[in-house]
Amino acid sequence: MTVNDLGSALVPVTDNSSGEQTRGVSSAFERVIIKLTGDSRSLANPALKGLRKQAQQFNTLFGYERGRDGALLLRADFDLPALSAALREAGFQVWGRERPDAQAWLMVEDVAGRRLMPSDEATREIFDNFARFASNRGVPVRLAAGEPELEAMLALARDDEALFETVLAASGDAPVLLALLLRQDPAEGEAPTDWTLHWRSLIEGAAQTGKTQGELPVPVLEAGLDAALDTVGSHFMQAVTEGAGTAEFDLTVAGVTSPEAYLRAVKYLEDLDTLKELSLLKVEGDLLHFRVEAHGGAPAFAQAVGFGQVLRADPTAPGRYRVITSP
Repeated sequence: MTVNDLGSALVPVTDNSSGEQTRGVSSAFERVIIKLTGDSRSLANPALKGLRKQAQQFNTLFGYERGRDGALLLRADFDLPALSAALREAGFQVWGRERPDAQAWLMVEDVAGRRLMPSDEATREIFDNFARFASNRGVPVRLAAGEPELEAMLALARDDEALFETVLAASGDAPVLLALLLRQDPAEGEAPTDWTLHWRSLIEGAAQTGKTQGELPVPVLEAGLDAALDTVGSHFMQAVTEGAGTAEFDLTVAGVTSPEAYLRAVKYLEDLDTLKELSLLKVEGDLLHFRVEAHGGAPAFAQAVGFGQVLRADPTAPGRYRVITSP
């Protein structure tokens, strides 16, 4: 799927004063940096210390909107090509706009029991913040809706392992599956109630788990979702890292049997932001032969193409693709 808002982020602010505007733009800038690197831990890298102070220089637009709960939010847009170039100059690889779909199951467990989100007004704030956090990571996350039979199975799961197995078994075939359980821990004496987020990611069959804890559900959810989506970014950034820098390679596109197919294939290739240069070498029957220069080289380019719905790789011939029939 193509993510078209990589250069923007939505963050909470207390008011629309000049000081809060500056803080909000800086916070949004950091979220966009995380979008592009695929890793929330990148902000701690000393190589980004100077760049993180330049939010105002890269900011192109900002505005305010209200959340469902009335909270004030600031949306800031940044110069994406310039920021991507600055990150590469600082030694970072940049994750492009073509990204995998992720299907997520978000569950909450408190004194009212265990249920899928969103289920009631009491959990609406958690659900709304989840949607914002996911958007700020640039991973296309769609929350799965549960049928009554599944809700019953979740309620009967004897432990977290059985719960995650039940959820993931009911999931579709998306390349990324996420199961998240936000649990309100029982209070002890006068101590405040704590929250724990248990999560499991299943990325092209590889599973990872983790948890975060804290006193408030929304910050716990954000920290846990960041950790879970870091595993997604790390997995798919491997292809970009393998072909560090830029590299040239040959590419063949088959099935180009009409002017419409030609335009569809060429426009798709030209719109890939991993692409640096595309040169048509020759046309041979229904074949187009290209010379390509791409950030991350052939591995990153192949991964980006694989997330789209225009070209399909030929498993028997590296560097060869076929135009998928337009729906």
